[in-house]
Amino acid sequence: MAGLDDWLVGLANLLNEMLRTSLRIGHDPVRLGPGGGPAEPGRPGILLTLVALGPAPPARPAPQSAAGAAVAAAAPFELEAHLMMTAVAEPPLYAEALKFLSLAMGWLHDHPILSAGELGLHAPGALAIELAAPPLDRLAPLLAACPTGGMPFALYRLRGMAIGAGPEPEAPIVMDGR
Repeated sequence: MAGLDDWLVGLANLLNEMLRTSLRIGHDPVRLGPGGGPAEPGRPGILLTLVALGPAPPARPAPQSAAGAAVAAAAPFELEAHLMMTAVAEPPLYAEALKFLSLAMGWLHDHPILSAGELGLHAPGALAIELAAPPLDRLAPLLAACPTGGMPFALYRLRGMAIGAGPEPEAPIVMDGR
């Protein structure tokens, strides 16, 4: 079973791996959480903040028989979310934080769909990622709720996160020593 945190941690891990490999750095510049600031004092980074969450719209309702209702009840619950990706750094290191943000944004644009397996999950589905452009009347309240401290950010829409369902883990084979 996969939870919301599993999808977000998987995305952060992929971004960290890409940045460590691309820039040959020995630390993880991407972190999850509300609030701001670098992961460690003095280190620039990227902060991923969940700013909106809701159920995914149904694909299309279909008439169901009694057997179909049981299958629908066992189907995973899909979520959509908006994720703010903000460059965070102390003033002398802004350029490095901007480099992290730029590389991460480019990588997400090159990889708009990530399978659950790529994210290290044993769950159905895939994560679809697209740059979001909220209407101006929603942008001011968003920035008030999630202050970026004047640092650049990007807002992404995440779709396809299957929550609470997945293949049952296989039971381990136990050998009796007799």
